[in-house]
Amino acid sequence: MSYAVYFHEDTRTIEIKGTGTATTSATLDLIAGLGDSLRSHPGYDLLYDTTALQIQSSASDMVKVAEALFDNTGAEFGRIALVIPDARKAFAMMFTALANQHDIDASVFTDVYEAREWLGLPSL
Repeated sequence: MSYAVYFHEDTRTIEIKGTGTATTSATLDLIAGLGDSLRSHPGYDLLYDTTALQIQSSASDMVKVAEALFDNTGAEFGRIALVIPDARKAFAMMFTALANQHDIDASVFTDVYEAREWLGLPSL
């Protein structure tokens, strides 16, 4: 499992791409490790692409991830686009509801091009 993280200063976007097999624990470690970088880029949009990531998680895992990202990092986000396989859509919708509780506009996509368009990013 690996995560590639890019901070695009020109578009004010943080892009995270996951590949391989991951655990919720690894995701929480990633968030904790990015805390300072996330805080130093306030208002940036987040594009989180999990289409190449295999992860098994539960509803309580989604709550833990949301708490880590929204409560524990102290980061201020613009919009969040989650790109997920169809099979993970229910959990992703739950995550967006948790984001909305923090006044963050989040949406779920199964196509990275649609997510990029929603964020106002150039095509690949």
